[in-house]
Amino acid sequence: MTLLAALLLGALALRQSFDWLVSWLNLGALDPQVPERLRAVTDADAYRRSQDYTRERTLFGYVAGAAELIALVAFWFAGGFGRLDAWLRTTEWSELAIGLAFLGVLLLARTLFELPFAAYSTFVLEKRFGFNRTSPRTFALDVGKSLLLTAVLFGPLVAFLLALFQALGPAGWMIAWPAAAGLLVIIDLIYPVWILPLFHRLTPLPDGALRSAIERAASDLGFALDGLAVIDASRRSTRSNAFVIGLGRRRRIVLSDTLIQRHDLPELVAIVAHEIGHARRRHLPKLLALSIAKAGLVVGAFALALDALALHGALFVAQPSVHVALLAFALLLGPFEVLLDLPSLALSRRFEFEADRFAAERLDSGRELQAALSRLSAQNLTNLTPHPLFVTTRSSHPPVLARLAALDRWPGMAAPETVSVENTARRRSRQTTEFRA
Repeated sequence: MTLLAALLLGALALRQSFDWLVSWLNLGALDPQVPERLRAVTDADAYRRSQDYTRERTLFGYVAGAAELIALVAFWFAGGFGRLDAWLRTTEWSELAIGLAFLGVLLLARTLFELPFAAYSTFVLEKRFGFNRTSPRTFALDVGKSLLLTAVLFGPLVAFLLALFQALGPAGWMIAWPAAAGLLVIIDLIYPVWILPLFHRLTPLPDGALRSAIERAASDLGFALDGLAVIDASRRSTRSNAFVIGLGRRRRIVLSDTLIQRHDLPELVAIVAHEIGHARRRHLPKLLALSIAKAGLVVGAFALALDALALHGALFVAQPSVHVALLAFALLLGPFEVLLDLPSLALSRRFEFEADRFAAERLDSGRELQAALSRLSAQNLTNLTPHPLFVTTRSSHPPVLARLAALDRWPGMAAPETVSVENTARRRSRQTTEFRA
């Protein structure tokens, strides 16, 4: 074993160990007592189910992570990477074609290896807790579409990067970074038009009280609305969601059908106001800019590694190449990805607080948003007491209890203990009547 191979193996072990540590701490943070704040929407049985769900998903993560690591190391130390590269070179293809085939075969192999775990997660674990509605046919089509999209979207970029670094060496990073940034922007632009419809059916939100209320709220919030759509989330899951798609003036609000089924009109408007807050505060472009900066760091680090390290030796491949170096670098990057993700996760959590505040202050919907967040957490069996390290390293959203507490602090919000069920019901009834009028 070379020193670099030992370093790479250590990086893989460190990343896996850290992931397991975070998950273990998160399990230890589970509180057997239902948080007082959510006892109105979560009884003891439902809360116990949410904790059981967290435990089973964590155990499943342990098993899947260990299996993937063992399979990778076994293939690696059996000389799999070297044999694959040597076999492809017998074809007398160009270096670029060999590189694309090498990475493509590994991607396909990993997808097939992960398929049983994905199937178990969908059809056993998620079904056991009442989430799954995906049919085997839909599951298979989603896998095929995902592979095809990966080839169509990332294949040309990978080919370009391989050719670029083959021709220019480490100096290629000056062109590689803008190319990667361009792809990120393109994906954001085409996602709502071409990618999302491949997996979901979007239909216009019918005329009625809900549509009128959302259009009125969008107008009051200064949001240029280009359409309202309902996404058929119930074909795959019982989970609920809402989001804004599109950039510039062509922006649509999308509500999952499961969300509409479970929330009353004032809560739905509050959720929409939160999503509009993301758009008005330009959160998506800011996160995109951070992703572009991260891409620059990664590409720059790869250029330095390509120049300084014989990365092919770490994978026991005889002939140096950009595609083998790219794979070795991706494996070596594992522990550092946790650090690279920290800024975007922290910014995302901050943006959730900002969007909550926007809805509370601009539409006076803080109490309705709190009710919606509480209901969503109960419906989705959310872990209500995650460990701080889990939140810091894995969560793009703050814990729901932190969001409820933050909303309490904004002007116009009564203290939660002074808001009776009767007062809340009367307020919802009044707002519903106003929207329908």
